[in-house]
Amino acid sequence: MPCEKPVLGAIYLYQHGQKLWEDRVEVYYILKGVIEKIFQSNRIRSCAFSLTTEPFLHPGKSADIYAGDKRTGYVGCLSPEIKNVLDLKNIKSEVGVFELDLASLAVQTGRKITYTALPRFPYTQRDISLLVDSTIASEEILELIRSFPSELIEDSWVFDLYEGKNIPAGKRSLGFTIQYRAKDRTLTDEEVDRLHQEIIIYLIKKTGGQLRSL
Repeated sequence: MPCEKPVLGAIYLYQHGQKLWEDRVEVYYILKGVIEKIFQSNRIRSCAFSLTTEPFLHPGKSADIYAGDKRTGYVGCLSPEIKNVLDLKNIKSEVGVFELDLASLAVQTGRKITYTALPRFPYTQRDISLLVDSTIASEEILELIRSFPSELIEDSWVFDLYEGKNIPAGKRSLGFTIQYRAKDRTLTDEEVDRLHQEIIIYLIKKTGGQLRSL
């Protein structure tokens, strides 16, 4: 008999209003925040995102969802081709979807809860804005940042993704925040600036992108 598994799925559509101005909302990052909240609410701390090969998702706005080393689902926006097939081409907004394997998550919630001591020293943050080919996914650059050989990189995330006016065709603007912290001391501005510049050079070399002014 076919094996049925319980899953949680959702479709998200953000309808733009008629205001003369409004904040730009990226559906992909809204849904990533929802996933992270689900993990947090269920005390699953090892939430991670990696490049996906799901053919119906936008290649630059999608990811596989992992709990530890276990793939538990996917999240992203439908690709333009799929929107056309589903007769959604007249919808200007992106259509977001996600699916979670509840059985896999249930195993993770049974893990023993551990506590980590609060850091003794403060963190500092720096931003990077890059102009890259539209085929390069934000998760790909995040993986480059997180794999950079430095123990001072504590966290990193995307704060902006933009394609359109003032951006060349075939390009996209991606903005990242990097959080730095040392376990044994307070970092100096000079120390952070030097490391941040090394990461910028590394990312430009790896992606072929250009640095944009913030």
